[in-house]
Amino acid sequence: MSAVKRVQKLLQQADKRNTQAVAAQVKQSRRKQGRGGKSKGDETEEVAARLAESKGGEAEAREVVLVKGTGRAVAKALEVGLWFQQRDEYGVQVRTGSVGAVDDIVEKDGAAEPVVGDGEDNMDLDVGSETGRDGPMKDDDQEEEAIPETRIRYTSVVEIGVSLIR
Repeated sequence: MSAVKRVQKLLQQADKRNTQAVAAQVKQSRRKQGRGGKSKGDETEEVAARLAESKGGEAEAREVVLVKGTGRAVAKALEVGLWFQQRDEYGVQVRTGSVGAVDDIVEKDGAAEPVVGDGEDNMDLDVGSETGRDGPMKDDDQEEEAIPETRIRYTSVVEIGVSLIR
């Protein structure tokens, strides 16, 4: 629910910015035309009419809040998207894909086995042995094989776009 509350707050801020922009446009157009005897109530009605016109029109003009999830967070992101999809005042778009993540490989002190990342994922690499496939190694082959410094792995990602449609 905390993610839902944050998305709602961001959408309310976007709606507020949109209202302020329309109100500024109405005031500016009134200055150019002259006052013409219209009251403050007429100005409010004009702002409301322009807001209704803009919300009903272009879907691309609305601001969208993105919720992204990778790995285990894909399920949580989809739950957030489903919560918003069940409400009539929100529009939801779902996109999937994959993203590359770079893991640094660090060798532990005194250990022959390298460790990937922060120790959560262990990667088994053959660092070097006394005997090769064809028998004992020669002196120039005694140097350890080069351990790669980084590794790129691909993980799935889901992107949920939430916008106001009312």
